[in-house]
Amino acid sequence: MGGEIAGAGTVLGTDPVPCGVVLGLQEGGGDGARDGAARARVRAMMTELAMLQRDLLRGEGVSRENLGRLERLGEAVPDAADPVLRALLSAIVLRARVESARYDASHAR
Repeated sequence: MGGEIAGAGTVLGTDPVPCGVVLGLQEGGGDGARDGAARARVRAMMTELAMLQRDLLRGEGVSRENLGRLERLGEAVPDAADPVLRALLSAIVLRARVESARYDASHAR
């Protein structure tokens, strides 16, 4: 039989799944893992943006440390499989760049 199990593809009316696909899912690959990494990055960036907003509302101004953390989080952003999550990441990275440019412009004078 060449190493195949008779009827393996018809257990639940499905085709056999290639071994590489199963191993990739077990290793955390696939869209779920990509989106998980992207969600974690969104949460971290949103935390930094919230701290930046809090400082602005308190009249304390923006700290360069906070902007630096935000900029580092915006580098090498994980590629999300979910298009909505991808768009959200892109918008947050853009906002971080705008805040950084505003800070640099206001401190260059």
